[in-house]
Amino acid sequence: MTAQLQDQGSQLLIAALGSNFWFQWGRGSNAPTSATGVTASGTEGRVQAVVTSGPNSVNLVGTILSNADGVRAITEVGVFDSAGSGTPPTGGNMIAYVDFSAVNIQFAGEGATFNITIEF
Repeated sequence: MTAQLQDQGSQLLIAALGSNFWFQWGRGSNAPTSATGVTASGTEGRVQAVVTSGPNSVNLVGTILSNADGVRAITEVGVFDSAGSGTPPTGGNMIAYVDFSAVNIQFAGEGATFNITIEF
């Protein structure tokens, strides 16, 4: 049996989950090796996403900045329910994962903005 969200279902789910979602980038591909971190994470901490929701979706936006010089080919991003701990951060639960063609970052302070929409 398949259920469909009705009316403000996604907004009610977000209210229940809270609005604390965090992005973590990495240099892996395919599927992550664990539910608590991306495949090949960098040393940057996770960044909190800005969350907006519609009747059938939730949109998450966040910008991660490099903390060091040196070329990095960013190819994956995970969405988590926790900032995690450690370097690189781990912990929390991965809610979504996306891999993509490389976004090259070369200098400290350079970054990438991620915009992920989860549809229900």
